[in-house]
Amino acid sequence: MLVGTKLGTGRRRLGLLGSGLMGHGNTNQRIDIISTARRWAEFLVAVLIGNIVYFSVEPQLPSVMRHRMYQIDLGLAVDFVMCVAAYGLIRLIRGFGGHSK
Repeated sequence: MLVGTKLGTGRRRLGLLGSGLMGHGNTNQRIDIISTARRWAEFLVAVLIGNIVYFSVEPQLPSVMRHRMYQIDLGLAVDFVMCVAAYGLIRLIRGFGGHSK
């Protein structure tokens, strides 16, 4: 263990000393880190897909459902709902693939 070096300090700060990532202890921590990274990737993809869908249909929406910059309005809510729907679709597809926890 490189406790006194800069590298060791970083590992301690990240909570990696004595974990499965360093070859010691429980490998569930490695799975948790991978699961967390995968979940954040799903969030990112859902937001991107939701925004692409929203901005592609925005010209056809009534003016009250269009988002105005720097305002909290119905358009923002519609965009949010589309992102949540995209996330639900991603989780549904991932569940069918047998990769869900």
